Amino acid sequence: MAFAVSSKGRLVMSSSFSFAGRRIIASGVLLFLLLIGAPLEMQAQAQVRLLRALPMPGAAVSAPLLVQLWFNEPLKSGANKLLVLSTEDLAVGQQYNMARGMPIVDPKDPTHLSVMLEPLPPGEYVVEWQVSTLAGHNATGRFNFHVVGSF
Repeated sequence: MAFAVSSKGRLVMSSSFSFAGRRIIASGVLLFLLLIGAPLEMQAQAQVRLLRALPMPGAAVSAPLLVQLWFNEPLKSGANKLLVLSTEDLAVGQQYNMARGMPIVDPKDPTHLSVMLEPLPPGEYVVEWQVSTLAGHNATGRFNFHVVGSF
């Protein structure tokens, strides 16, 4: 319901808005919905990202004692997997995990995940990870690194 001034100067009620008035209201409603919905959309698109890794992806390194990963979100303890596999083993269909035990979330930095390694002979290795965050997001990924030097 809208109010308008008639040609005689009287205040009258109109049950319908003009086309321009309806357009302004529709634009305002649409803007409101976009502003309210934007944070929800951003939450739905949130994703876990690997920020840093040691050894670095693609790096040639001396045999590391552990693999360390840092993510953009805090991780759930006990809900993560980290495999370190030799590409030689993978080529013949074997998957012997060179990690010792389960990966550990650092209690002082819950974005940091690490696992101790068995002694690695020279060669190419694949790190495969699967993580769950405190916010309920899940992600997987992989990268390679190369161990150089004598065993």
